[in-house]
Amino acid sequence: MSPTEIAWLAGIFDGEGHISIHARLSQRATGVRIQVTNTCHEMVGEVQRITGVGYITTRQRQSVKWKTTYDWHTTGGNAKALL
Repeated sequence: MSPTEIAWLAGIFDGEGHISIHARLSQRATGVRIQVTNTCHEMVGEVQRITGVGYITTRQRQSVKWKTTYDWHTTGGNAKALL
């Protein structure tokens, strides 16, 4: 990643992203997840292109007043490496 791409990702993540740590008590396992959500598919696709990891899912609107959203996520070792 170039310094410009890193700066762009930092801005996108600051406004549209979040980090979560999840635990599965039945398996005694924990994990890290990074996610960016937006209504602009191209922007979310650029996050995936720059990072080279993760996947994009689509959440259809639940109301005619809402736009479809796109989520880029990565977990585990890829998430830790990006952080």
